[in-house]
Amino acid sequence: GGDNSGFYVTNNSNFDFGTGNFSIEFFHLIKYSWDQTPRNLIDTRANVNSSADTGYAVRVGPNATIEFMVKGANTILASTTRLVQNVWVHVCIQRVNDALALFINGVQEASCIYNTALTAAADPKFASYGPTNQYGMYGYLSNVRILKGDISYKKSIAGTVVNPTMFPVPTSTLTAISSTVFLSFCGPMAKDYATPATANTGTLLNATGSAGLCT
Repeated sequence: GGDNSGFYVTNNSNFDFGTGNFSIEFFHLIKYSWDQTPRNLIDTRANVNSSADTGYAVRVGPNATIEFMVKGANTILASTTRLVQNVWVHVCIQRVNDALALFINGVQEASCIYNTALTAAADPKFASYGPTNQYGMYGYLSNVRILKGDISYKKSIAGTVVNPTMFPVPTSTLTAISSTVFLSFCGPMAKDYATPATANTGTLLNATGSAGLCT
């Protein structure tokens, strides 16, 4: 929605990755000259001020980079690419066998070993304010796909599945591949760039994201 209300899903186990493999991917475009204000894209945290929070979030950080956050406000991955106004980027964050990696436009830009359980601590929000009712998205969010128990892009080394260093960026609408637990904004996009922004309840999606938004 154009008022930073965004979209949300009633919390359920699809967004609880535990210590297992997962993949989060989407396309994003910012609609403004960067003002150093963080902007939330996907957020499952309940308390950004608590290191005990089990949720996770993807945002555009104060340096216009894509960040993956855990344990409240702890950024553990950040892209080297800085987003540019009116330019689409493909973002993918995935973990396989404890190896967590962040990709921009198919190129791995950050990685670490992270074997801590990730469990949604609040209703997952998309293109929305975070838990503090601040930092709503300002742009477009498209083709959001989440996998649980597997990753979208992989390679095999001696029979072991690992993160690739790069992969071809999708050129068509994302579809529900094996292990997909959420797929949305693949027809109409999530759009949010009202000024000034006002927070409200938002639009409820069901567990698979279907609300007339997927084709």
